[in-house]
Amino acid sequence: MAYQIETFLANKKELLRVTGYEERSDIKKPEVYAHRGSSYEYPENTLLSFEKAAKVKGIAGIEFDVQLTKDGEIVVIHDESIDRTLDGKGYVRDYTLEELKKFNVTPSGRDEPFVDENGEHLHVPTLRELFDLLQPYCKNNGLILNIELKNSVYPYEGMEQKVIDLVVEYKLQENIIYSSFNHDSLAVVKDINPAAITATLDADMLKCIEGMLRVNADGVHPGSAGMTVNMDTVERVKEAGIPVRMWNSVEPLFGQPRRLKDCDLDKYAVFGADVIMTNVPDRYLQ
Repeated sequence: MAYQIETFLANKKELLRVTGYEERSDIKKPEVYAHRGSSYEYPENTLLSFEKAAKVKGIAGIEFDVQLTKDGEIVVIHDESIDRTLDGKGYVRDYTLEELKKFNVTPSGRDEPFVDENGEHLHVPTLRELFDLLQPYCKNNGLILNIELKNSVYPYEGMEQKVIDLVVEYKLQENIIYSSFNHDSLAVVKDINPAAITATLDADMLKCIEGMLRVNADGVHPGSAGMTVNMDTVERVKEAGIPVRMWNSVEPLFGQPRRLKDCDLDKYAVFGADVIMTNVPDRYLQ
């Protein structure tokens, strides 16, 4: 596979010609992962969002982000700052878990706390709480959990080991994919557990592949805007056996005013995606 990838990269400028993809209709549709849960209809990275996603018929996986608190606890939150998704200010790393739990979840970019159907506020979940919720779906339905290690801005020391230890405690090794924009972090994951499945994150497909080759990862997670659209490129990636799990970079999150565009699963399949990570899993699976 390494030779095929190196040949691919050597010809990448030629491969980025936009041609031929419109005619393809024989490609298998991708599986669907919920990006931060059902994060268009519910606040992202919350137990509510994850539970709703896990109950979507046909869902194959759920993606989420982890960071460490000041006292070393693993929490599920995307931004390094809490300003956008909680009714507080500052950085995740500057609060203990107890302090972080005092803040309420807000719709993306809003000030007022979200209130669920029971009149309750939501709070940042720990990875342990997420595993408590989703382990039955993993064991009974084969649900895959894509853990994004959020350490490209702040390199949380020891986070990889902490996450892997908890995965082992819950016996979820067969259900986990580790991804990160910090590709060196994936090398650490492989050092701890060579059998772990890892995937490089980047907005651009080719940078994902370059990173995958450098750290011996198992797949790539490009953004939708950075997907190649040349059929030669798609076919070479397929021939090399590279799993392509694409995240949709244009869909709005709960609370954001951006318009949700049409959900076109066929288009992303033609572009070479094996998996689509989307904020609206139910719409793709209707």
